[in-house]
Amino acid sequence: MGYIYRSDQPLSLRADGTVAGTPQDRCVPQSTPPNCSIPGQEVIQRNTGRKDNSISKFDLGLSRAFVFGFLTVEPRLDIFNVFNAKNFLVPQTTNLIFNFDGTVRSGAGEPRRFQFGLRLAF
Repeated sequence: MGYIYRSDQPLSLRADGTVAGTPQDRCVPQSTPPNCSIPGQEVIQRNTGRKDNSISKFDLGLSRAFVFGFLTVEPRLDIFNVFNAKNFLVPQTTNLIFNFDGTVRSGAGEPRRFQFGLRLAF
């Protein structure tokens, strides 16, 4: 059993509300070209916005051992993302992040999944 939660990641914004790519983008434009070294020009603080990528995931695993003489049988049920939370991933535009199986992580996160197993010990 496990629970994972992460709030939205911070994001720096420009004066018009779009994403700031460089520190100079956070300068408030005035009559002169944006240059934060000009006295009297304001700078928007870093991390004033938030991405839409919070994660909330609850996983559950159930198992029970049954002993029959010298044989032990243990059925197992694993449920991933029990509440089927919508965990959106930010689409990648530059460097793609690959999972261990070679798939690309972007778009929607993992849906609810079930996994059944059986363990025999003798």
